[in-house]
Amino acid sequence: MGKTSVRKRIKQFWQALTIKKKIATFTGTVFLIIAVSVLFNVWVVKFSLIDFNRILQDNAAVSELAQALEEESIQFETYIKGNREERESLDIAIERTGRAVEKLPFRYSEIGEQRYAKTWSIKSCYEVYCQKRDAMLAMGENAPDYIKRLYEVYEMQDYLEEYAATLMNETIEDGDGLYHRRCPCSYACRLWLWYLGLFS
Repeated sequence: MGKTSVRKRIKQFWQALTIKKKIATFTGTVFLIIAVSVLFNVWVVKFSLIDFNRILQDNAAVSELAQALEEESIQFETYIKGNREERESLDIAIERTGRAVEKLPFRYSEIGEQRYAKTWSIKSCYEVYCQKRDAMLAMGENAPDYIKRLYEVYEMQDYLEEYAATLMNETIEDGDGLYHRRCPCSYACRLWLWYLGLFS
């Protein structure tokens, strides 16, 4: 009964309007729908070109780090086992890992507390690892603590790879969460605009 009463009032209000006011009301409604549509499209473009692009870039950066660390570990072990001609391949792998660490997203406002803490751990650990790795490469096999230092490097490589894997999972989860938070809003806005267009 309440809905019928509201409809009657709307109908009476509409019928009471002059042709000029009806045209003005209809035109105003159309312009409103167009304005809302434009704003919605701007929001969609922002998400598509900026937010979604950042998700892809973050995932790519962490994935590159994980691959670079794995490749460096392989090249390091190959070199240590006596394949000294592989030094150039090791140097290339080392440079790749350094670039990957530098390119990790590291803005607290963008990546949040959890990912920031994990990224900071990786960067700090990597600095220490570089010192130990370089000292190891400069050391002769006959040095008294050669084996001990070698296993320290291996251990730090394992830590870094584990940290990178954890950071990758957290980055993917953050990106997935952002995507799913935005998508329901997108669908709701589309339905609302369709409803306005249908009944205007």
